[in-house]
Amino acid sequence: MLRDLVRELEMPNVTVISRYRVNRGGVSTLTAWLGGMSWLLEHVSEWDYYINLNDSDYPVAKLESLQRFLWLNQGANFINVGSAYKDCDCGRYLVFECKDELYSIAPELQYPRRPQLQHASGPNLVAITKDMAMYIDRNRNIPGTAVQNVLEDLSILQQPDEKFFQILGLNEPLLPPPRALGLPHLGPAQPGARRCEPGGGGTGAEDAHATLTVAKLLPTPC
Repeated sequence: MLRDLVRELEMPNVTVISRYRVNRGGVSTLTAWLGGMSWLLEHVSEWDYYINLNDSDYPVAKLESLQRFLWLNQGANFINVGSAYKDCDCGRYLVFECKDELYSIAPELQYPRRPQLQHASGPNLVAITKDMAMYIDRNRNIPGTAVQNVLEDLSILQQPDEKFFQILGLNEPLLPPPRALGLPHLGPAQPGARRCEPGGGGTGAEDAHATLTVAKLLPTPC
């Protein structure tokens, strides 16, 4: 249906991919986003920023305004870190995905922190550079790298999509520190949308709800 709409509206820069089954709050959400990032790196050559949106995000300004903002801050990764400190538990609740369901395991307990990692969490709306996307894609399957260590740590936790980019940005010395401010051009589509509470059950399976936006920067600000 979505493919038909894209075809009908003649949107050549939009690609619809149905490859992942997603349980909101589980690692499958992050897997879908990283899979989309890999697809982007393989199939699209000219882009500058990877922006992931979900069904609670909506553009509140023209695309040109977002392009200008990113141009003025080019090279920066926008990852909003809401909680980060040495002893941060950051919602480390164990969950288990089984087919179309997400189950909470011992919701009264939190999974121990890895002492070698600075833990953090924050909104899953991020804008990262092509360089950071390439770094993540290159290292996600290499044992001992910061990328794989973070992925391995989060794979059994609730809402890893709200922790992965934050933790990686704080722990990987080869990456520039993340900008803590959010993108002013994007806002919530549903102000009253519920969030998954710690220890809560899953909301059931759904199609991958991540929207991958590619930002090509303006050549010069006006």
